Amino acid sequence: MKQGPCTNWNLIISTRLYQVYQNIYTQHKSILTDLDETGPRKVHNPNQYIFTEDEKASIQKQNFWRGFFLCCLSFLGMYVALYSAQNISAVLFLKDGYSSLGFYSNAFAYLGEGVGSIICVFIIMKMGSAKSMSRFAIGNLPFILCLLLPAIKSEFMQSTNFFLSDGFVYVIVTIASVVNGFAMGVVQPASGTYIAECATEQNKGFYFAFFWSFYMGSQVFGNLIAAFVLGNFSQISYVILMLIICSISVALLFFLREPVSINNKSLMDPIEIDAPPPTVQQGALKLLKLLFNRRFMWILPQTIWTGVSIAYFSGNLVEMLQDSINRDDQYEFKWSMFAMVFFGFGQIFGSFFIGYFIDRKSSRFAALVNVGIIIVLSSTTFAFIVIYEFNILAYIMCFMWGFQDSAVNTHAQEILGFEFDDNYTPFSLYGIIQSLSCFIFQIVVSGVNTKDQFFNYTIFTTILSLICVGATYFFPFTVKNHKSDDQVHLLDHGENGSTILEEGENSSEKSGKSQIN
Repeated sequence: MKQGPCTNWNLIISTRLYQVYQNIYTQHKSILTDLDETGPRKVHNPNQYIFTEDEKASIQKQNFWRGFFLCCLSFLGMYVALYSAQNISAVLFLKDGYSSLGFYSNAFAYLGEGVGSIICVFIIMKMGSAKSMSRFAIGNLPFILCLLLPAIKSEFMQSTNFFLSDGFVYVIVTIASVVNGFAMGVVQPASGTYIAECATEQNKGFYFAFFWSFYMGSQVFGNLIAAFVLGNFSQISYVILMLIICSISVALLFFLREPVSINNKSLMDPIEIDAPPPTVQQGALKLLKLLFNRRFMWILPQTIWTGVSIAYFSGNLVEMLQDSINRDDQYEFKWSMFAMVFFGFGQIFGSFFIGYFIDRKSSRFAALVNVGIIIVLSSTTFAFIVIYEFNILAYIMCFMWGFQDSAVNTHAQEILGFEFDDNYTPFSLYGIIQSLSCFIFQIVVSGVNTKDQFFNYTIFTTILSLICVGATYFFPFTVKNHKSDDQVHLLDHGENGSTILEEGENSSEKSGKSQIN
């Protein structure tokens, strides 16, 4: 599937993740399905589909309410707990006497996610998207649960109990963070696959937009809940509430059923594939080959910056906000989390903003727009650090960090999705590099704790971001025009299982460098 960059641009990430697991095979065997009470079954004719329009409508309704909506609701709850905990963890651990453990926790979470990104393809192939999400989402719970330790310590700061000691808490939190990160390295790609299987070519824009609003809305709701609870109750109450929300959300995933697909691209059963899936060694070799690809080298700096950005806003941002307030803990927690609500709004609007320029101008022009966003972001951050007072500038700064993060990530994902021979290798490598970058810089920011250090570190990140994001302008773009999805029609399956495609009126524009998946 090829379409104009970001025709539904803010959905590229999930759309391309879907293609990861469908395009990884080199040969196809057609499977035709009919609808019964338990889902699809094979029929004798492999070259026709026998769904009637009424059956298709029934399938879509079933997929929406029993699969798609349930998945969206679950992700909203999961990330309400995870994102708010991640945003506040560095400060919570510091206030509770565990020094920089919050930074190390986030660092090891992204290290685990990088590992999960390497093998997620093979897990989803084996288990399916629904089971992959439900089973691995359980890995979120230990991380939320272990936050009870510093929460209890906040009530008994002088305690010498072994279970509240630095040695025990550091080990438990680090292990839980790695498990949580690894789980998310599988769950997130699986969700993209699942949503795509629920959607059709006609309604996929609505489905992915709906899912995106739930996913990014978790930043808004999570920080609002954290602001209210931490501003009025104890840390223990906050952790228990987040644990309940996360547990219910994970439980919902176990009620998911594999969607009944009426999409030609989704009617592939791994058991029926003629060619075996690539081995881990083969996948690793492809990753290494792409890493040293000359074209990928131009997007590599921007990928690194996305990890640096995550480390900054998940570590230093909340710490700066609370330090500038300089009041009692509950007051600081409350207002810093209110400011982070605007970070969530920035995440939502940033992707819409950059997508407009990708659609109306070009990806190359969008790189210049990102440079402009970085300049505005850095200016507001420097102004806040110089003034160092909690006022309206704090809300603007948080909004700009979310805005920048969303815009830069959307732009990078769009390039990875349309500019390389396949989709799964660039996205896997993207996840690995981003996670490794975040891991390294989470450790770096753990030593940045004072106003002067914030200022000097922001100088460094500003220079780094301008270089990394600006380098993308020189990326050798090859995809100039993309066909919309309704210009590509599946005609038939050949005897060898290969798919024959017919393109619309612009078929003459087909380029050897562009692959219709």
